[in-house]
Amino acid sequence: MTDKTIQNSTWGGPIKLVDLGDGTYGIAASMATELSKDLDSIDVGKMSKGPVTVAHNAIDATATSTEIDCRGYNGILVEANISAAFNWTFKVQGCMVSGGTFVDWYEMANTGTMTLMSYQCNASRGWVWKGIPDYVKIVATENADGATVTVKVQPVNL
Repeated sequence: MTDKTIQNSTWGGPIKLVDLGDGTYGIAASMATELSKDLDSIDVGKMSKGPVTVAHNAIDATATSTEIDCRGYNGILVEANISAAFNWTFKVQGCMVSGGTFVDWYEMANTGTMTLMSYQCNASRGWVWKGIPDYVKIVATENADGATVTVKVQPVNL
């Protein structure tokens, strides 16, 4: 049994062929090789959590955030820190392309009906929305005067 090495510029260099003992050869592979986005179409650099973005910083009136890049992720973690016990409503607007027209985003509820991705609370909370598009905006609607809110968003794969 004699192993061989061949040169292949398409795959980035030499390839080791292992003699399988029956007149055929197989490609030697090591599962210890670190995953890299350079070796596959899956960007493993974006597989778990993305960067935290401050969507709203101590706002005291209804506002819509700038677009948040969620490419490569399928959900977002949202953290809302409310300064006093007054209701705020948060919703997702989404778009498939950067700079496009953002629309209200819906998800399938447990009942099988489509439901607006929104959440209302009067205290600091964290939650997750899944099934998001590549670009999102967070709309924070002040339901009663008297509190400020800071909203942070982190893209995540669920």
